[in-house]
Amino acid sequence: MAEPTVPVTKENVPYLLAEAEKHVKELSAKSHIFDEERENSFPRLRGSELDVGRVLGRGGFCEVKEISGIKLGLPLPKPRCEKEEDDRAFLASRCLRNLDARYAINTPARTRVDAILYMKGAIDLAIEARFLAVVENPNICPRSAVF
Repeated sequence: MAEPTVPVTKENVPYLLAEAEKHVKELSAKSHIFDEERENSFPRLRGSELDVGRVLGRGGFCEVKEISGIKLGLPLPKPRCEKEEDDRAFLASRCLRNLDARYAINTPARTRVDAILYMKGAIDLAIEARFLAVVENPNICPRSAVF
């Protein structure tokens, strides 16, 4: 008999993400490939600053969407590195090339209804983001920022 599922709601998402964050910290502590200093060198963007365009692809948990524009708001309250605001401005000014989006965002798909799968997907997404911060390979799209 299958276990009953718990739906994802606005009320339980903060809890699910906090639990996912705990698991990511535990998994990351066991790894020697992650580099927190390098991760902190990527500029942060607020979700509200992004104009998200069409869906480019879907995976088991996420959707990859183009970023069709970046409209920066107020400076971040606590920059993680000296040039973070300059880097944010650079990304915003070069978001499009010949009217084509240069950046994409990988986000959880809104179709997920099971809370446990949502949390597992959030863990996978966070580990993938940490991994992309340290990997340099011409066959892998580089990470440019985090939000």
